[in-house]
Amino acid sequence: MKKNCKQTIVKFPLADRIILALLTVLMFFFISSSVSFAPTRLMSDSELSNVEGQALFQISNLGNTGTGSANVIKIDLGIDLNMFAHMDSFRMGHYDNGSETGWDVDTTNYYWGSSDLTSTPLVFH
Repeated sequence: MKKNCKQTIVKFPLADRIILALLTVLMFFFISSSVSFAPTRLMSDSELSNVEGQALFQISNLGNTGTGSANVIKIDLGIDLNMFAHMDSFRMGHYDNGSETGWDVDTTNYYWGSSDLTSTPLVFH
């Protein structure tokens, strides 16, 4: 069976790699430093009541939602993703039962969103 796959390898110029390495080191330093953003004293209840903010993400335990599992966890990142995608070939569920082989799903020209990129995209919340 001949596979129709393309692989793209991108090499960044040396200057870009050096800048990326420096940014990575700086980010690691600020994230891993335990005293960089630590408060210098405890806040009182009145000070805490004046603080407004929003969490980066929310974790919810949904319990059994009909999936047969009692441990369904939802992580909400607060991100809306609008996506258009086209796949020349979309295959899932290859089987070989001894007498025949095939795919449960075998679709060509598979689109997420619309094919003309002007309609509503596939939206993930």
